[in-house]
Amino acid sequence: MEKLAEEVDDLEKGIQADRNYTVERGINDLLKVLAAHGRADTTVQTYRELVDLHLIPHLGKARVRELTADDVETWLFDRADKLSTSTLGILHGLLTRALRRAQRHDKVARNVSELVDTPRGRASRPSMLLSVKQATLRLREALHGRHRLGPYVALGLLAGLRTEELRALRWEQVDLEAGTVVVVRFARFGGDTKTAKSRRGFRLSQLAVDALFAARAQQAADKLAAGPAYRDHDLVFASLTDGPGRRSRCCTDSRR
Repeated sequence: MEKLAEEVDDLEKGIQADRNYTVERGINDLLKVLAAHGRADTTVQTYRELVDLHLIPHLGKARVRELTADDVETWLFDRADKLSTSTLGILHGLLTRALRRAQRHDKVARNVSELVDTPRGRASRPSMLLSVKQATLRLREALHGRHRLGPYVALGLLAGLRTEELRALRWEQVDLEAGTVVVVRFARFGGDTKTAKSRRGFRLSQLAVDALFAARAQQAADKLAAGPAYRDHDLVFASLTDGPGRRSRCCTDSRR
């Protein structure tokens, strides 16, 4: 009788019979639509990483027709001390849009996510800008110290490259004899730079060229030490046996 009552209620509300349509399916459908409608690959990949980490593990298995505003609010407050306000807003917005789409396709009667306000997230860490003196000291240490990421830090300071660009930089983009580099891709999401303006080539200072020569020498030593275990991705900056240096690893190592 309970099942029959649910069917009658669904018919009255115009909801289709797919009672097993989950939040995860709704999110996946939304991301497919965004990609199909021309949203940048990097943006969709960002959304995918966020929902895989912070939404689907918590609400993914819930059926959209049974999801409540309390469920959404509890999830948001649980994430609030771990994520920034802007990231919370993105996640909440994705859930709202996924449910709105499900509502449009008659899979749920109302969008409970719209009933919930996005809470304030974790306070953002203040930017750590280097003074000229600090940058000079850091550069001197990078150029003359023995840290394996010295060339990474030096090139970032001398060429003004983003961390994503440094981690994705390949030797095929570098001409050491001419002293030039062409930046054509980001490492963060594994694809080309988001805009044509980000594809840029420029001449390097001699100090930057020297840093790249040091990086190549270090990499040659790494290959010799690792032997068959070394995986060559043609990357200028990579860990000993794997591919593009992960952001957390590069940032942590460069602070040592």
